[in-house]
Amino acid sequence: ALAAGKHLVTANKQLMAEYGVDLDERSRAAGVHLGIEACVMGGTPLLHAVREGLAGEHFTAAYGILNGTTNYILTEMETRGSSFAEALAEAQQKGYAERDPTFDVEGYDSRYKIAILAMICFGQAVPVKSIPAEGITRIEQVDFAYAHRLNHTIRLIAGARRRDSKCLEMFVRPMMIPQASPLAHVLGSINGVLLVGNKGGNTTITGHGAGGEPTGVAALSDVVQIARSMVAGGESITPLGYVNWHPAKLAPPGESTMSAYLRLVVRDRPGILARVCGILARHHINIDSVLQEPAETKKHLPFVMTLEPTQEKNVTRAVREIARLPFLAEPPLMMPFAELP
Repeated sequence: ALAAGKHLVTANKQLMAEYGVDLDERSRAAGVHLGIEACVMGGTPLLHAVREGLAGEHFTAAYGILNGTTNYILTEMETRGSSFAEALAEAQQKGYAERDPTFDVEGYDSRYKIAILAMICFGQAVPVKSIPAEGITRIEQVDFAYAHRLNHTIRLIAGARRRDSKCLEMFVRPMMIPQASPLAHVLGSINGVLLVGNKGGNTTITGHGAGGEPTGVAALSDVVQIARSMVAGGESITPLGYVNWHPAKLAPPGESTMSAYLRLVVRDRPGILARVCGILARHHINIDSVLQEPAETKKHLPFVMTLEPTQEKNVTRAVREIARLPFLAEPPLMMPFAELP
């Protein structure tokens, strides 16, 4: 289409995440427009706001709730006490989730979207498969009970942030979010992004991101913008905001410092805490607190540890070792506490 001199509007997030720079260059070479607003956050003009309204900002981080399906599931679990399976079934009935929800609940949809957002915020085209993605399928209703005791909630966060070495750290994962954060109040199928800048400060943008009608609004808005430009005799729009690109440079995995939530489900027996604490100590991890909600059976006993800040690779190694303990009823669940401004 571009080679034939046709303007192009697409809502295909995978296409833009993997081939966005190439398509951008082709559209400029052909002198035609490329509209991509529908690729991220549906009917909410996030990309336009970043590319145009915040063009003078120097971003240090972008944190997003970028998938309406997973956010609907998590907030139903939190507010109504639904199980993951119940909330997923309801999301499918309402048209938020596909019959096969893997793309959404495993974080792959959000990974494409944060790759596009990182292009516009940081001028780096990051290979999508190099962004680690973790889904929400292991979150249980009990995790919200513990999160509330800690004055937090749980959201699937797609993040991109600069590190001191000018590398980008990127991820998609469920995280513990402070209840005071704007992202903690993004409910249902709504999407939200927190943009952190060191010039104009922080900007939060929320809006509809799931469903045909919001996507249609974004696609038609691109068509209208292109039509206006044609009438005015304007040049083609640079959809990603850059002509020259920096080489993508990702921070090494596991090097960031974080505090963590660690939920264990065990078969009750003496010495459990001592064994777990011994492993954490060997990996130079300090415990901040231990929490335990009443359980219905001693055969399936959940308890939570919160861990003081340490390098993520230390926690990963410790959790891998804890998972081999014979008294665990299921694998450990670890979530970082989000460092949000």
